[in-house]
Amino acid sequence: MLDKIDPNHGIIAERLIRRLQVFGHGLGLDDEIIRDIVDRVIDDMTLTSDEDRVIEARNWMLLAGST
Repeated sequence: MLDKIDPNHGIIAERLIRRLQVFGHGLGLDDEIIRDIVDRVIDDMTLTSDEDRVIEARNWMLLAGST
């Protein structure tokens, strides 16, 4: 993992959150949980496309929504 935070992290996060918000709300997740999941996915998948990040975030949201 990189020691430095990507300077575009906030921009990427907002873009992904907009794409995932309706999905997350449908699972009963609030905005704070959605943001936490998106932030973690961005940190873990620094060199991947948004499409792959969205897939990973949806998988984590499904897990979070099933508890």
